[in-house]
Amino acid sequence: TDEDLTLVQAVSQALVQLPQPVVFSVHGWTVGAGLEWMLDGDIALAAQGTRLRLPEAAIGVFVTGGLSATLVASAGLARAKAITLLGEPFTAAQAQAWGLVWEVVPDEQLEARAQAVCAQIAALRPEVAAAFKRVFNRIGLPAFDAAIEQENAVTRALVSGPMDGSAAG
Repeated sequence: TDEDLTLVQAVSQALVQLPQPVVFSVHGWTVGAGLEWMLDGDIALAAQGTRLRLPEAAIGVFVTGGLSATLVASAGLARAKAITLLGEPFTAAQAQAWGLVWEVVPDEQLEARAQAVCAQIAALRPEVAAAFKRVFNRIGLPAFDAAIEQENAVTRALVSGPMDGSAAG
């Protein structure tokens, strides 16, 4: 629904715009919006057994949450297209190799490692951490706001009727 789209994108925008760095630790299956939000964060850690997937194309929906900017910025254009169009599951090790997560740790060490990373960031001067996040996002994600707008347009067009490939994008 339009309300769901608005809420998903509000979370994504908050994660990117929040001055404090956001650390994600993921385990089990990280699928769809969960993966989108992980990429909206600043540092992602994954348990070794984590599996990730973006099945949106396979189920006939479009991505939201700025993924068209964050995934391309993290993984590159060709890999982003393959991840989304094929929708195949991939491992935490692949996610790390592709630049989607910072570190992969044994499942039982994930919580402790996430707490250690958070403590390390919390020890920084807040204005310095915020400045790094703000500037890096401006340089590395210059198309984030445009991605949100384009994703809105495509999602709404898909919901309202068939697309011929030329609408909304």
